[in-house]
Amino acid sequence: MTLAEDIKRIRATLWGKVPFISSLLGRARIVETESVPTAGVDKRSWVYINMSYWEKLDLLCKTWLIAHEVAGHAAFLHPLREGSRVPNPEKQPSEHMTWNISADCAVNVMLEEFIRAPEMERFAVTAETIARLTGERVDDIKKMSVEEIYDLLQRNAVKVEIELDLIPSCLGEGETVQEGDSAFGGDKSPAEIKEAWRGFVARAYIAQKTAGTVPAGLERIVNEFIRPSLDPRALLRQGIRAGLGKLMISDWRRPSRRYPDLLPWTRQLRIPTIWALTDASGSIGGDELKLFLGTVYEFAKHADVKVISFDTRAYELVTARRPAEVIPKVARHIRGGGGTEIRNALEQTLARMKNRDIVLVLTDMCIFDLDQPGVQHLLTAVSGRSSACAFCTTGRETLVKGWRVIRLKS
Repeated sequence: MTLAEDIKRIRATLWGKVPFISSLLGRARIVETESVPTAGVDKRSWVYINMSYWEKLDLLCKTWLIAHEVAGHAAFLHPLREGSRVPNPEKQPSEHMTWNISADCAVNVMLEEFIRAPEMERFAVTAETIARLTGERVDDIKKMSVEEIYDLLQRNAVKVEIELDLIPSCLGEGETVQEGDSAFGGDKSPAEIKEAWRGFVARAYIAQKTAGTVPAGLERIVNEFIRPSLDPRALLRQGIRAGLGKLMISDWRRPSRRYPDLLPWTRQLRIPTIWALTDASGSIGGDELKLFLGTVYEFAKHADVKVISFDTRAYELVTARRPAEVIPKVARHIRGGGGTEIRNALEQTLARMKNRDIVLVLTDMCIFDLDQPGVQHLLTAVSGRSSACAFCTTGRETLVKGWRVIRLKS
């Protein structure tokens, strides 16, 4: 049976229960080649299969492999997304290996919900693999994006070797056995490829919902993937909703004899303060600072915002109680220009904040003392007291335990 016939058979087998994968399998360009040892995906999202290896597999293993490459790496743009962490993978082989490991883990976590192939899983990178290497909880790793897993491995200086299936260039060698969608022709730009896959993933997700079974892990991954252009400030507002939602307690206790008409009994809690620790170091440019002030402006519409600017030290606390105070009060008092150390700002925040306040760090994530044990202890303490906390970054998206990491864009 040829590779093309195998793929048609696999798609037909999966369509009833796993239309998400079946739908995506029909979109990719698939090439038969001897240039890869097993299988791989290049930056155009072309999928390459080594027939000598393929023919040794049974149908279940073939299904797992093609789903891993197409519905995992190709559809979720892992070769293209690598640039956010590894600018030149051909000249950074160690970092490229770490990215491949991270992408494999994310794909295999998704596949666990749909296809189990013990023979393939024996050699696969799983959340359990990453947990053993880093000491993180398996459940936490399963919720991480590829970028977050990569940052975790880098922070722990993990070095593991696997057989690579992310090709850092455009291979193009071999015989095309499935043309796939025209969106993946040889002259398409990365932006066109990204837009095409986002549309196909969205349609495949709808097909899976129609089938009636959408695992929570898939829903999270797809939502993160198909809505990357969401206004970051809207995302921030969504991120603090949990904190704002804890402001009212109500129950049906026996009413007061003095005020019998008050049912249900309620108690109004205070509106939380939002703490904005604003990076004003030398690495922060004028556009980034404007973006930080715009974020403070947004939150001043909802609650008091206390701003502490910092570089190697923390400066005076400034409070904005409404948006109109952001420019005259906050902007004029932001100071800095040196290096970036967050310890003093965290110490001030922890000493002054109240339980269930919300804490945001506005930064480019180039924080020199972030990995120091004392700073890690302060981050844990602030996270424990807050109702919501996040690093809002214009640069790297470094994983910080207990904190959400949100990309800020102008």
